[in-house]
Amino acid sequence: MVHACPLTNIGLTLSIDPGSFQRGLNGCATPLSLSSVSSQWRRVAHSTPQLWSTFTVKVRHGAVKQTASLIRLYLDKSGDLPVSIGLNLMQIYRRTICRADIQTLNIPPAAAFYPIRSAFDTKPQRDVTALYLFAPPFELLSLCSLPHLQQLWIEWPTELLHLPHRANPP
Repeated sequence: MVHACPLTNIGLTLSIDPGSFQRGLNGCATPLSLSSVSSQWRRVAHSTPQLWSTFTVKVRHGAVKQTASLIRLYLDKSGDLPVSIGLNLMQIYRRTICRADIQTLNIPPAAAFYPIRSAFDTKPQRDVTALYLFAPPFELLSLCSLPHLQQLWIEWPTELLHLPHRANPP
């Protein structure tokens, strides 16, 4: 079947729904998986910017630089298309920002996120039109400037919220 269809038709057929990252679909693996099937599928994946324009990544403690490289790859391969990005920052937030020794080390909390922030420098920020953040530290939000953002979702698990008014009810 691959031989009978033009590459552009195959790529468009496999494209991800731009809203899928908010429903939990990990679109990040799709073009990478297609690229590993064969050289022909790799050509399809690498020549279809739509496959790379919607993605979700889980930022893991100890792998921030690798995640930033993956983000740069997706932004580069998406070409001139608007991009929808999902960033799950729960693990790195818990291990970096919530650690008690972060203050004694005098490490600015935002420094842990500089590699992620710098990944966005490879694509004009005006192209990021949708952003989904799960457990984002406020320090990361202050580093971002996305003037053409049309949709923003921020999700916080309730165990990370400090609700003093609920701790001592009247």
